[in-house]
Amino acid sequence: MCIRIFGYSDPAAEPLAERCGLAFQLTNIIRDVKEDAGMGRVYLPQEDLAQCGLSAADLAAPQVDVARIRPLLAMEADRARECYSAGEELIPLVHEDSQPALWVLITIYRRLLEKMASKQYDVFSERVRLTVPEKLTVLGKGILKRLV
Repeated sequence: MCIRIFGYSDPAAEPLAERCGLAFQLTNIIRDVKEDAGMGRVYLPQEDLAQCGLSAADLAAPQVDVARIRPLLAMEADRARECYSAGEELIPLVHEDSQPALWVLITIYRRLLEKMASKQYDVFSERVRLTVPEKLTVLGKGILKRLV
């Protein structure tokens, strides 16, 4: 949806944007797995759960075994990383005025994903987020990209 707002002319942008959107969604799914499971929602693919020997109940358990769930979340993070590469390819295909905004979105979401990875995918003990200074740093860099 965003590329329609950002503007583009090359049809190659559409599948790249779809993959970039998937990266954003996977990042959100990983970050929100605890809250979603608590509401009876699991957005992780059933085949991925099964491959890791898990069920939806494992995600919603009162005492989640993060070590058991970590391989699943790492697998989804790897999938997201592959999709973020499409975002890098997409940036030059959107209108020049919009490129910094897309760069900011990709960078913020990618950094959120890497922050979760640095916490060994423990998204259960606290909500992982970027700090305001972290976000402002990325935004400042995006503004500089627009000015240069």
